[in-house]
Amino acid sequence: MGYYITPTSVLSVSAVLSALAAIAVASRVIVRSRQAAKYGVDDWLILVSLVFTEACGISLIVGSALKGLAQPTPTGDGPMGFLTVKNDALIITEKVNWIDMLLQCLSFGLIKMSVVFFYRRIFCNPSNKGGAFDIISKITIGFLFIWMMVFFFVVLFECKGHFWAQWDNLMALLTYCLDDSKIQLAFSWIDVITDVWILSLPLYPVWKLRLPSRQKLALCAVFLMGTLAIAAGVLRLVIYIQQLTNSFKDPDGIKVITTQLYWSMIEMCLCTVAACLPTLKPLFNYIPIDSLFSSLRTLFSTNSVDLSHIEMDTYASTRRPHDGPSEGSEKSLV
Repeated sequence: MGYYITPTSVLSVSAVLSALAAIAVASRVIVRSRQAAKYGVDDWLILVSLVFTEACGISLIVGSALKGLAQPTPTGDGPMGFLTVKNDALIITEKVNWIDMLLQCLSFGLIKMSVVFFYRRIFCNPSNKGGAFDIISKITIGFLFIWMMVFFFVVLFECKGHFWAQWDNLMALLTYCLDDSKIQLAFSWIDVITDVWILSLPLYPVWKLRLPSRQKLALCAVFLMGTLAIAAGVLRLVIYIQQLTNSFKDPDGIKVITTQLYWSMIEMCLCTVAACLPTLKPLFNYIPIDSLFSSLRTLFSTNSVDLSHIEMDTYASTRRPHDGPSEGSEKSLV
């Protein structure tokens, strides 16, 4: 899979997905401002995480533009030449990899904490303080913070203070640094497991709301939009396992690192978008659906297509609020 990743694809994916993540967060801010809603911890965390996500995208773009990422790996002279050889492409790739790993730790951790704080905004209030969801969500946030900081400092001091060894030859890495493959595998496993856990957190509280089953299923579907991000995380983990279980199986080190950074960027941006989607529901209220239907009716009628059997009142009926939602349900998607 990694052989198909080219400098152009790295540039394109990094630029497009970084822009998509920025649009999602900007839309979230617009929704909050139009509702005159108070910005919460979840909003500030996703904003800070966006800074790190965009920095990751920039690092990949720069690394590719400088002809580091997705370039051939030098092999050196002789059967053991790969241990001591280095060139500009390898140095740039190793620098980007180290910087990107540090940024990933912070970005993934903040995105996940933002989602849990968003859940708390919806489901936690003074009346249920100390309840099961209140306690579980606090424990989850504490674990995520510890996970984020532990891996950040492990990556930061991976070479035990010999920072230069990060972008020196392979012999220096083996001499001064911890096993990077084990660190990345552990990080990826916990990343996927916590994603699945966080995605499942709101399902039980939603099902307890005093709403018709159809509306409960709709709310659950909104929260389950994060499955796309989980799919990207699982795919990244599978690639990591294939490439890092035996780090020396593939002599093309730059290709291995580029593949990891490429899929990490995809997952990071998809996680940002998924974290913002539940807050963007009010944007659809600004779309003139009735006018759109009228335009379509006119368009088809000019082409001699009879739309008289379409009951436009069906849409209107779906917009009438339900008579008996619980107190927390009305703010579930804002």
